[in-house]
Amino acid sequence: MSEQFINHLNNLIQKNKFINGEITFGKLNNNFFNFNINKKSYYTFKNFINKKYSKTTCYDKIYQYYDYILISKNNETHVCFRINCSDYKYDLNNKLSINYKTNNNYIIDNINFPTIQNYHSEFIKSYDKYFVKFKNSIINIEFIEINNKILSIKFNFKIHKNNFDNFVNNFKFLHNKLLHNFN
Repeated sequence: MSEQFINHLNNLIQKNKFINGEITFGKLNNNFFNFNINKKSYYTFKNFINKKYSKTTCYDKIYQYYDYILISKNNETHVCFRINCSDYKYDLNNKLSINYKTNNNYIIDNINFPTIQNYHSEFIKSYDKYFVKFKNSIINIEFIEINNKILSIKFNFKIHKNNFDNFVNNFKFLHNKLLHNFN
């Protein structure tokens, strides 16, 4: 893992005291990030994680209207947020890149999401979620399959100055296991 990326996160913590972050793995090509990753690498890493940690399977219905997204977990639970741009994109090697963004202030009130007949995009997202804990650091790993076509891996985490070092160790471990599948 790049010291440049660690420094980027450390600077964000110094500035904000807390980060609600998200890293999605894919391939960066001419500043365009493709979230779909190699099927063999996806399932090899998923099998490794599945042997060590227990999973929760989730299904979300996602509605998109311009830069708003509404995620419906069931008919009663909805989360609405604005799409934000990536804070940081970085090539790990010639086959794998990361797309990092901070999600601290993008959740909005559901009342702001329009009720219309047709949205710009509407799809079902199924994913297996794993909670990987190291001391006081938890990284949620999501293995995402969209419409049985797109395979993606996402790490969600919360960092503050008290768990930053443990997060770095936890992330380095997972990062090295994932990179091993892309070499």
